[in-house]
Amino acid sequence: MVVIPAATGEMGIVPSHVPTVAQMIPGMVSVFTGEKVEKYFVSSGYTFIHPDRTDVCAAEAVKLDDVDVEAVKSQLAQCESAMAGASNEKDKAEAQIGVELYSALTSALARK
Repeated sequence: MVVIPAATGEMGIVPSHVPTVAQMIPGMVSVFTGEKVEKYFVSSGYTFIHPDRTDVCAAEAVKLDDVDVEAVKSQLAQCESAMAGASNEKDKAEAQIGVELYSALTSALARK
């Protein structure tokens, strides 16, 4: 089974699933193999679901075990500060992207 952060909500995918294409938002992808679970953070992308396999095409992906929690907290604080102090819409939008990304990563790490 694979669980993805779809734009429509968290989506569980099992063998023989109906073929689908799903847009992913920043969040956690969980891959279940027997008793083992591997967890990844993806920034965005698409999942192509076939009856016999699932293809995850992510813009960026990192194993959650490899993420430095303190670095994420620091980056989130920097992006929040940049957003609050932005002097124009472009800078504010760029900072907001960072806030959304690091907030999603913080949430995924809390569920790890």
